[in-house]
Amino acid sequence: MKQKMKSQLVFILGVLSVGLVSAVPSEVNDERLEGMFDDLVNDTINTILAKVNDPLEIPDLPLNFNSSFLNGYANITNFKLEGLRSIVATYINVQVLTMALNTTIDVPSIKLTTNYKLNVVIGEIIPFYGNGSISVTIHNIETLVAGRANITAGLSLSNVTVAFTLGDATFDLHGVLNNEELSLLIADVLNDVVVNFINDHVELISNIISSIAEELINSILNGGGKLAQMAQWKEAIEEIQINS
Repeated sequence: MKQKMKSQLVFILGVLSVGLVSAVPSEVNDERLEGMFDDLVNDTINTILAKVNDPLEIPDLPLNFNSSFLNGYANITNFKLEGLRSIVATYINVQVLTMALNTTIDVPSIKLTTNYKLNVVIGEIIPFYGNGSISVTIHNIETLVAGRANITAGLSLSNVTVAFTLGDATFDLHGVLNNEELSLLIADVLNDVVVNFINDHVELISNIISSIAEELINSILNGGGKLAQMAQWKEAIEEIQINS
């Protein structure tokens, strides 16, 4: 059960990263390819969403950390993630000659709530602990994904770049260092600085998450796809490329 729940989290990360989630017009350079990538988008997302619940709920998720940066444990309980079905791909552009892909995904609202118990040491010197709850609501997430599509053996993406901006976010924390006043203070600080920090450091965050996103995206895409259909698309694309 826990393994299945963890797999669902991986699916969600993949969905949030690639944004291939609804039928929208794909801009291509030949009428024969109109709808091909939309079909693939729909097939892929239907496969993913069939395995993901909304809200996603995980009753118990124990975590252990063992590194010089973070050492200790955390236990996550009553985890709930809502808003997955609101994800919409608002723009998909594929340049047939180069197979360059650009897409924009909007997440109108997503909410995470969980209880936690935490006892870790940061950097081998700073103890950090707590026992309480966390609630985070984020509105208007816009995610931009760029890469190069390859359909030689199924669909995959390379040179992936992922960047996102947030509209607003609300944090509610309890139990940090077992101090309620400190928890409320930290929540206030997060409410004031997180959105601005993320939006002001898009490039830095993109450099950190893009390689991870590429691996997640490809792990999902490689799990499905119709090889016969892929071969047909590949033949059509190669014909256009040769004649251009």
